Amino acid sequence: MPAGRFYGGSTSSTSSSGRFLGGTGGAGINMREQFRQILEGDGSLLQQQGHYVVYRRFDLDARSNYWSNDEYKESIGGPSWEYEDEVHLCRYQQITSGGLVRFFEQETQGGIIHVNYRIYYLKHSVAPKREDFIYEINWDDHSVSPTIGQLVLPDEDKYNINDIYPLRGDKGRIEFYACLCRREPVKT
Repeated sequence: MPAGRFYGGSTSSTSSSGRFLGGTGGAGINMREQFRQILEGDGSLLQQQGHYVVYRRFDLDARSNYWSNDEYKESIGGPSWEYEDEVHLCRYQQITSGGLVRFFEQETQGGIIHVNYRIYYLKHSVAPKREDFIYEINWDDHSVSPTIGQLVLPDEDKYNINDIYPLRGDKGRIEFYACLCRREPVKT
């Protein structure tokens, strides 16, 4: 058997064109670093491709002040759970129909209701959870990270995390996350 991929020789292999094919270390691609460079830029050729969002992380062990312990057991005027807001760089992909989204579309007598979905890509350090929120924010200078105190969170650009896909590299290490998110309807 030839030395190379999984044959007991080198732990990594390249094709004849020099592209990396796989392996378990050594000369492999550091996907965390590649993803960071996509989001932040590399300081020379690659411009910043990420944009800032606010990630709202709920603490499902702590009820908020808005929670009512009366017979209805509901929150009034705010979220049911305590939360912390965090600012993160991310990328997203808009999904409007077909693929995974067709399972979420709702059929009514008037036709199919299309729901606005996005896949957000977040760094491995974010560790997203289902039912947390991502808020799109207006921040003109993406070369400088905003602080929470500088931001107003618009309800019309709020996305609920429905599912999380950890994207893994060598030895199962999480390199970054893809989160399927549904735009929350604006309540009037």
